[in-house]
Amino acid sequence: DYDTSTGCREIIGVIPSTASPTITNTYFDNQISTLGTASYGATTSALTAAAGPEGFDSSVWTFAEGFYPRLTAFADTEAAKFAASALVMDEASSLDKLMTDASINLLGATTAYFLVNGTATTTGYYPPSPTASSKSAPTSAPIPSISPPTGLAPTIT
Repeated sequence: DYDTSTGCREIIGVIPSTASPTITNTYFDNQISTLGTASYGATTSALTAAAGPEGFDSSVWTFAEGFYPRLTAFADTEAAKFAASALVMDEASSLDKLMTDASINLLGATTAYFLVNGTATTTGYYPPSPTASSKSAPTSAPIPSISPPTGLAPTIT
């Protein structure tokens, strides 16, 4: 059941206090963003698994290991391929703190860019600094800025 004080407004918007929706099969990648709630979060590996996230119907969704699900009706569009592209990291890591190498899985015409010394480039690494509790420094891992293919930028009218 939906709790209006701690619900997942970031995913579904504001729900009137008089409503009591039941929310199922709604997820966000909790390694990329917390969205201010622990509810509905799933790890990158769960969301990018070959079988897809729990509760997603394989007749409606297209799944591929290492990529976010795509609606089958739109799976071959560049917008869907862009949205399915994923930064895949181990479950102990987050976008804020990489513990091991991460991979960038890109579909279609999507390109990943790294910000290196103020310049966007297609190659680069982010060397996380070791923590006091770690025995050795984490391996450098690429951190991208992913750009949509040409013509897919959102517009507001």
